[in-house]
Amino acid sequence: MSQLRKNQETITYQSENGKIKVPANPKRVVVLSSYTGDALKLGVPVVGADSWSMNNPNFDKGLKNAKEVSDEDIEKIIALKPDLILGLSTVKNQDKLKKNCATCHLYIWQK
Repeated sequence: MSQLRKNQETITYQSENGKIKVPANPKRVVVLSSYTGDALKLGVPVVGADSWSMNNPNFDKGLKNAKEVSDEDIEKIIALKPDLILGLSTVKNQDKLKKNCATCHLYIWQK
């Protein structure tokens, strides 16, 4: 079971890989996995999502202003200025995203 602890503007999340800090109230989120529907249901402001999510008619309303991205689109992701990137452990270019997106947090779920 996850444990959340609020710390000013971030939340410390106890994941299976240890504690990570993510924004408490993210304003611009890129989702690089199949969790876009969950994010939208929670009211998360998604600015970028994978092609499957972008082509899902159930997400049309929530993604009307979002851009299609993939884990190969480092520059496109950075241009969206996310403060949080969500993905699975299989996301490519994790090191490049961490290095080039200094103002955002990268949260990876384990499969």
